[in-house]
Amino acid sequence: MAGKKCTAKRKYEDEHRTFLVETRGIDVKETMINVFVKANVPKQKLTAIATDGEPSLVGSVNGLVGLCKADNTFPEFWNFHCIIHREQLVSKSLNLDNVMKPVMEIVNYIRTHALNHRQFKNLIAELDQRLPGDLPLHCTVRWLSKVLSRFFELFDAVKLFMEQKD
Repeated sequence: MAGKKCTAKRKYEDEHRTFLVETRGIDVKETMINVFVKANVPKQKLTAIATDGEPSLVGSVNGLVGLCKADNTFPEFWNFHCIIHREQLVSKSLNLDNVMKPVMEIVNYIRTHALNHRQFKNLIAELDQRLPGDLPLHCTVRWLSKVLSRFFELFDAVKLFMEQKD
């Protein structure tokens, strides 16, 4: 089933994104059905719809969720607000500058200089083979990015590296 999900997602991205001019619930539903048909995935396999909270998706009458629930050819399914988007909203409302700024300065110092990056990866390999191999670059959806968690997993290595650089 995971392979079919990937295929459906890839087909949507490759073939349907440019054709979805309107973002009304009915248009999204038709596009979703077309993706299912092209990927040879029956609608009965649908178990959940995750959305970003957009009214055209979650509306109880004209939204994608409402239209699919009203359509008897669809199975019963769960609908929920995607957790990544919720965490992104929380991160925007909290002031994390005092945490993110120093972390990003250190990560950028290590990642944007080839010599530093190579030396840091070598240090990690010397310290402990069980440590993650590298620091990821930060992305806009903070929680999707593993920068903070990876930074703290590698905190001792980062601290040692920065002390050696001073």
